[in-house]
Amino acid sequence: MSEPSYEERYCAFVDILGFRALIEGLREHKVDPQSLKRLLSQMHDPLHGDREEFASSDFRALSISDAVALSTKTTGNGLGHLLFVLEELALGLLFDGFFIRGAIVKGNLYHDTKTVFGEALVEAYRLESEVARYPRIMVVRDVVKDATLYWGKGYEERLRHAEDGPAYVHVLRPLQRDVTSELLRDPNVNAEESEQLNYYVKIGQTVQKQFRNAVDNPRHFEKVQWFARYWNEVIREHPVQGLNLIKGAGVDPKSAVWG
Repeated sequence: MSEPSYEERYCAFVDILGFRALIEGLREHKVDPQSLKRLLSQMHDPLHGDREEFASSDFRALSISDAVALSTKTTGNGLGHLLFVLEELALGLLFDGFFIRGAIVKGNLYHDTKTVFGEALVEAYRLESEVARYPRIMVVRDVVKDATLYWGKGYEERLRHAEDGPAYVHVLRPLQRDVTSELLRDPNVNAEESEQLNYYVKIGQTVQKQFRNAVDNPRHFEKVQWFARYWNEVIREHPVQGLNLIKGAGVDPKSAVWG
């Protein structure tokens, strides 16, 4: 890791949705403290990705309560590493039943092992708290422009554009990759019987459960509904036996069943 300085970097700020309810659950003995500790450990020590192609990314991470600030160099290597970590972090937390929300910006930042500050962090936090809205990691236009320079049209494999405007990290990209890989190996594969795909089967079941549990909380419901629609869009693009669409009002016109 190079000596930190106040410099232009890619910066992501990400937090866990519904964290306040988890803390209340601790007080009411509805949440296991060890489970909460395990959850936060994923935020506090996100996967760095020990891959050769990320060797020069200068990846850094610093936890802030239920959130984490991540940053890298403003290079294709740096942005690629940041997106990789965010994909893995989002899927890992989804597996445990939690959604994350955040933003990626480019700007001046100081980031060492104990401290992070700067205009990039302020802007990423503002976007996460005021603009991102749904369980997604939005990506500002300057960063999207960089992605097109690094990867051309290939950037569309990593980022998506939402109907309401912003680009966001395509955190279900690993699902698409693994489904494609398994179908090439066995066109009749069943995701529930595949060690590689069963992970996503369980994530889908968790999203379905969260969707059903959100019906009495409209503000939370619209957030889970957004992710359910995103999930269904991806599954329809890469259908495989055993990976199911999320059922319920607003995501599946044939189903409004909550049971």
